[in-house]
Amino acid sequence: TDSEQQLVDSSLLLAQGIRSLALKKYPDACDNFSRAVEHLTEKHGEMAPECGDALILYGKALLYNAIAQSAVLGGGPDSKQETEQAVQNAVAGPSSGAAAQPLSAATWKFSFGGDAPDDEEEEGGEGEEGDEEDEEEGAGGVDRDDELESAFAALEQARLIFSKVEGEEAKHKVAEVHKLLGEVEQESSHFDNAVEEYTSALNILTTILPPYNRSLSELHMLIALALDFIPDSVDRAVSHAEKAKAVLLLKLAQLEEIESKSDKDQKEIQDIKELMGDVDMKIEDLKVVPIEAPKTEAELKLDELLKGATTGGSGVVNNLNSLVKKKKKVVEAVEEAAAVEEEGKGKRKAEEPAEKGEEEKKVKVDA
Repeated sequence: TDSEQQLVDSSLLLAQGIRSLALKKYPDACDNFSRAVEHLTEKHGEMAPECGDALILYGKALLYNAIAQSAVLGGGPDSKQETEQAVQNAVAGPSSGAAAQPLSAATWKFSFGGDAPDDEEEEGGEGEEGDEEDEEEGAGGVDRDDELESAFAALEQARLIFSKVEGEEAKHKVAEVHKLLGEVEQESSHFDNAVEEYTSALNILTTILPPYNRSLSELHMLIALALDFIPDSVDRAVSHAEKAKAVLLLKLAQLEEIESKSDKDQKEIQDIKELMGDVDMKIEDLKVVPIEAPKTEAELKLDELLKGATTGGSGVVNNLNSLVKKKKKVVEAVEEAAAVEEEGKGKRKAEEPAEKGEEEKKVKVDA
């Protein structure tokens, strides 16, 4: 039947989209996820839970495509170089069956993964193989702002869908959406909104994840990095960065307690120790308040003029009043000069407007 065919088509499109996303072929991923959402919407309705996962993947692909566009506009960093805008390409498929998917370990210079399912590592590895040949495909000639707006719309719809679904898995989905919305807001330079979205994700995950889960550390660091762009937020930024480190210390202690450590456990211990060094450096960096450059001679003179203009004792209101009075005096002087000039053309013509003006003044006073 048509509905069965749509279901098959949507599953195939999602699989192709996930592969394209892992290979960083973001335009292809956007196209596949968009068509999958269309098929699922026609079958189930636009607010059906069946559409939620596809919308998250679609929003994620749009976001990553916009970030890739930013890299192209900015000259394009080396795909192997770690930067604060680099996004890890591991993707957890919507049909993976995991009841509790942690947030993907995606964050700029800091990679807080390690609690994610193993299948994410496999897809991430496949993505690395395609880096060199596909790094230019991240920006398919699209408008970056349009991609961000579309990403926000898709993710917001997914949030509304999963917020109405009961269960722990749905909470994970809502948290993932909040985190992605935070990335959209941060990419749009809406840092206050980004902090709100990251905080919402953190509040949800704090209630359902153990305190040593590295997804919590990731969100604390995301909040700290966003706060770094907001004036007078140094203390809050440092606090969240220190909380990110505290989570890592808990995770390290949990791993150290394992008697028979696997190779994966040993590798994660090493990764966490290296990561904590990066976090310590970031904490110190956040504590450094930028030193204001010394003022130029012109700026100092301007300050003196401004101080002189504000010595009236009545603040800005008096200054404005004085400016208005000065303006009136200038206007009156111009009018008097015009009147003198008119006298040269004939006393009779000069007197009539004066008399008429006095009559008008009397009328206004009487009124």
